[in-house]
Amino acid sequence: MKKNTTKTVWFVILWLVIVFVLVALIAFVWRFSNNGTDEFKTFYVGLNGKVFATKDSVELIGGSKAEFDVKYTFDFVQKEKQDFNVRVVTAADEGFDYTAGDERFAYRDGIDVSEAFQLEKDVQEGRFSITVPMSMKEVLTSLHGEDVMLDDEPDMSKTAYFKALVTSYNGEKVIELSMLISRVVISGVELDVSEIVF
Repeated sequence: MKKNTTKTVWFVILWLVIVFVLVALIAFVWRFSNNGTDEFKTFYVGLNGKVFATKDSVELIGGSKAEFDVKYTFDFVQKEKQDFNVRVVTAADEGFDYTAGDERFAYRDGIDVSEAFQLEKDVQEGRFSITVPMSMKEVLTSLHGEDVMLDDEPDMSKTAYFKALVTSYNGEKVIELSMLISRVVISGVELDVSEIVF
């Protein structure tokens, strides 16, 4: 009887291990497929808990610093971190004209403005960061090195005038993140009326 009990215990333990391995495998696939809504990702970018693997958009706040994680699914088996390339470029779904110095320019697609976003890349940590500019004028002034005049300041919270292009080490995968930039919103501030002096 004791032999059968031992055999049954090992049988139950074996099945528990099999179930645990299956659950771990499902969780692994679930994690790298954006909760089962996308295909399995081997190269992806993360921001605030959200995973991006193709073309998508992110909402950022002007004046803030945004840190993006760049990951390879099987990076843990590598001795060294895999490299990646990143740059911030203009996106001209809606164009406009502006003046820099004495010259008139048309805002166009594909101009590298990484410097205006103070792009910093850290391969060892697997991340990059940008400092989000407050206005289009700030970006264009940085690009031209002189003061810029805009007829109207474009609304960067409704139209993506910039995009981050993150490329895998071998150039096979490119993740395009269109950036919507809103102005700083202050919330949660209360005024004590009794302390206001006229």
